[in-house]
Order: sequence, then structure tokens, then C-alpha cells
Amino acid sequence: MREEQVNAGLRALAADERRLEAPRHVEETVLAAFATRRNNPWPRQSRRQWLAAAASIVIVVALSWLLGREAKPPAAPPVAAGGFMAIPYATGAAPVGGGYIVRVRMERTALVSLGIPAGAAPPGARVQADLLVGDDGVAHAIRLVR
Repeated sequence: MREEQVNAGLRALAADERRLEAPRHVEETVLAAFATRRNNPWPRQSRRQWLAAAASIVIVVALSWLLGREAKPPAAPPVAAGGFMAIPYATGAAPVGGGYIVRVRMERTALVSLGIPAGAAPPGARVQADLLVGDDGVAHAIRLVR
């Protein structure tokens, strides 16, 4: 019964609304907007947005290509007096008068993390090396012991 009342109310509302119309200027404005849209399916603002998106894609692809290229391996550090090679990633100034030498055994692959070319070696292969450690406690150079 409740559903019938709702349906009857909706029918009465629809009958009342049939008499109402939008003012003529509103209808003309809406029809003109549709005509303009039909003649120009890509409004100026939309074209700008698509061009900006396309330019962004081109920039991202170009940067990805430039950054994704394989970098050249770093050159071997120069060998100083005494056969020591500077550790490229060491921080601070190299020791001039002070410092000490520490002999260590390390995996050959650890040399790569120091920026020293290690060559091909089986996993876990160890080498002896002398580290030149400054007064600041930082290793500044390395010498491989043969």
C-alpha cells in the first residue's frame, strides 16, 4: 500500500513539472554550448593539457634513457709511493705526517666497494691488504700484499 502512495505522489509531481519550462535564454545558452562543443571537440584548455602531458612523457622517457645508460666503470685509482692506491670514497683529508698502517685480510669482492678493481675471483676469495689509516681513524689508501 505504501508503494502505491509513493507512485501516486511521483505521478502527481511529474504532471506538475510538465507545465514548468526553463526560460528561453537558458535554453538558447545550452543549445549554443552544445553547438560549440560539436564544432570544436577539443577545447583550447584540453589541448593544452594533452600537450603538457605529452611533453612530460617525452621528458621522462629522455631522462630514463640518459640515466639508464650503462656508466663506464671508474678508472683504477692512481698508485702512490709505496704502492698505495687512494680509496676514492674516503672522506676527509689524506694523512700527511701522521697515521698508521693496518694489515687486514678481506674478501676480494670488498675491494669493489672501496672503488678498487678486484678482477674475477671465486666467491669468498680473500686477499691481504695494508690500509693507510689517518689520525682521524679513516682508511685513506690501500695496498694489496702479494
